[in-house]
Amino acid sequence: MGKQLPPAGIRAILATLWTPPTKTDPFGKMDTQALAAQARRMYDSGHRVFITTAGSGSGFDISVGQVIVAARAVSEALSDKADAWIYVGCVAGLEQCLEVANGVRGLKDVKGLLILPNRHPHGDPKGDGWLEFYHILSPAMQLPYMIYHVQPGITIQQYLQLAQDPNFVELKWALATPEGLDHLRQAVKPLGSSVSVVCGLGDKNGPDWIREYDVRGWTSYTVNHAPRLCKEIELASLAGDTARVQALQGPVLAFEDQRFGDNVRFNNRLVVAALQGRDAFLRPPNRRYDDAEWREAAAVIARLATAEAETEARPAASNPERQSPAGVRS
Repeated sequence: MGKQLPPAGIRAILATLWTPPTKTDPFGKMDTQALAAQARRMYDSGHRVFITTAGSGSGFDISVGQVIVAARAVSEALSDKADAWIYVGCVAGLEQCLEVANGVRGLKDVKGLLILPNRHPHGDPKGDGWLEFYHILSPAMQLPYMIYHVQPGITIQQYLQLAQDPNFVELKWALATPEGLDHLRQAVKPLGSSVSVVCGLGDKNGPDWIREYDVRGWTSYTVNHAPRLCKEIELASLAGDTARVQALQGPVLAFEDQRFGDNVRFNNRLVVAALQGRDAFLRPPNRRYDDAEWREAAAVIARLATAEAETEARPAASNPERQSPAGVRS
């Protein structure tokens, strides 16, 4: 029996939202009601694959217990949705991954973990420690997993070796150097139907990578603010309709440019501000917008909000159930 792979398209990275700090909660408290509402909004807009506690640094600044709480909140929010697929973001580490796996096992629609990179084992330039890490972890964890490829040093042959693991179902590729893109081109075809390869560099690159490298989708953080528009772009990308993608993409690309220019290390600031306003509490902590920065940010937020409203006012796309990119095997 083959592996069960997620459907092609966007993997919606759900924004991890927090209540403001108080004397009793000096770091704020996870706003599970807002997280659940956001998950339902994404689902109602047509999205089916979700990632919790993984948005732009959030996985590195919360406890294992909070990771499990967030996964439970999203699972319960989508408990009546049989076709939802939930990944739980977790920082790489044998004990951390196993504890999260044990904590989320049995939650409805939780299909596995997105294992976020850490200095170990992903920093091993030969990749041997990387491979051994998953060989040790997978049989103990007994859950499917997505790997976040963000550093060079792992060979195609090592990925093919790991692809024999029935729990390795998806590869999030986030390396866009010339050498990295050449390796991506080499990796997609041999991994074939055994492992789903997706773009890990957001909406700015996802549609292009579907067309140029035959990846099956992309991870999106911007989708939190424009779920219907991003869905339309996804459908056009999977159908190979480049002209429609380009016609729709402008407000999303402007938002992405602002997001990555906003704070290169932890670019969650713009997404959270778009959802909750300029003064929303950020975790990991991030500098608040000054007036000049906010004028720039507010402009791209408003442009994207207008495009989303216009998309919602149009009839839905005629092929919402399409699951595979043109030319890519399911």
